[in-house]
Amino acid sequence: MHVLDAPSVTPSPRSAAHPLLQTYWIAPVLLAALFTCGFAYLVSDYQPSPDAREYLTLGIHLAESGSLRLQTGEVAKRMPLYPALLAAVRRWQGPEAWENAALAIQTILCAASVVLIGVIARRLADPLAGLVAGLIAALYAPYRYLQMSFLTESLAIFLLLSAVCVYLAACGMKSSRTADAVRAGASLLLGLCILTRADAAVFVLPFMFDAALRGGAFRRRACRIAVVILPAVLCAAGWGLRNSSVLGTFTLSTAGGLNFHLGHNVEYAQCPDMQDADYGAFDRLRAAGLSEAEADRRLYDQGLAFIRANSGETISNVLRKVVVWLTPHVTDSAPSTVLIMLLVLAFHGRSMVRVNPSSDAARWFFRSATIGAIAIGAFWALVLSRTDRPWTSPREVIPLGLAALVLYGSRLRLQGLLIGLVAAQLLVAVAYVPLERLRWTIDGLLIVAIGAAVSRLCSRSTAAPV
Repeated sequence: MHVLDAPSVTPSPRSAAHPLLQTYWIAPVLLAALFTCGFAYLVSDYQPSPDAREYLTLGIHLAESGSLRLQTGEVAKRMPLYPALLAAVRRWQGPEAWENAALAIQTILCAASVVLIGVIARRLADPLAGLVAGLIAALYAPYRYLQMSFLTESLAIFLLLSAVCVYLAACGMKSSRTADAVRAGASLLLGLCILTRADAAVFVLPFMFDAALRGGAFRRRACRIAVVILPAVLCAAGWGLRNSSVLGTFTLSTAGGLNFHLGHNVEYAQCPDMQDADYGAFDRLRAAGLSEAEADRRLYDQGLAFIRANSGETISNVLRKVVVWLTPHVTDSAPSTVLIMLLVLAFHGRSMVRVNPSSDAARWFFRSATIGAIAIGAFWALVLSRTDRPWTSPREVIPLGLAALVLYGSRLRLQGLLIGLVAAQLLVAVAYVPLERLRWTIDGLLIVAIGAAVSRLCSRSTAAPV
């Protein structure tokens, strides 16, 4: 039995969670997830975007003919797992009810993702972190949008969070063989995530580096890295070989050239948020007679030619992409993230006062958090009264999550992995296009960091002399 995979556990302050939360923290998270996801499913009305219509077309064609092909002939423009899910639902429910059934499945995936966010936060910190992160995630506005959209992100988010959760379980195991088997499962989930979105291939790198940095002899490290990489690589390679046989070129998706071109052209600086981008460039090349692979290659060549001829503007565009990637555009939201944090801090402060009624520090902590919560609630009621739904917003999650991700400590040393996953998604945005929808894939990790940071603040205040 080897113990080299077991992480070094740093001492942490006494848990700030109420005794009931130690066991039952997941109950309010699960109830909030079921309520908010169910509410969105019942009241939301969806209008498929162009991307969603392509996925619907692929799902229908796959269910009826067994072929993953668009009406215009493309066979590798989209990754296969999400269309396969849609096709399975259509075969199961029939052509009349399958769309509602597919949205119901996405509702279940989104609710499960909320629970996974809470579980990850609980494992990294304590039950209080799981509660805070789970409640924020249950109200997260982008998740409610994705839940009712025929887009791949709801499935990709679930698979990525599942991979992190499984990998986290492996990090606490003392048996190397058992840990490697669990890591292989995490890698397989990553492979399925790649089959959902091609850009998820970059997520393998943070897992690989984390596995390499966990200590042990060279042979042990190499074995651990191989276990983390191979299942994911095999999933991606299998799809690439399929595309090689039907297109004559090894590729994961023929949509990459368009995204690369849209992020590297003379007009990008005038429209960095991609609202008026030339999304029809690929279709025009296809209409001109180029094959699917040729059109993809031509767009890559055009993007590379721009980079070679305009190195200075390319660097400026990188900065523009980072700004766009970090700028949220969700408007139907409320300051619920800060409100949840302050309410938790106020509840904790009240517990401190009960333990030590004579403590000025405890009373100050309780009063400050309570006044802050009342002020935020009044601000929402008076200034943001038009926002009638309490969805949490990326406007608070992004800055608070990034700050917490850098500053909070983790018992299982996964801080580097979480930062690596965020950096990997940012790399995709810089190399291709900074669509906000792509960032939503890793926003759950920022919510985990917020939950852990609130728990750490409570623990430190409890450990401090009062």
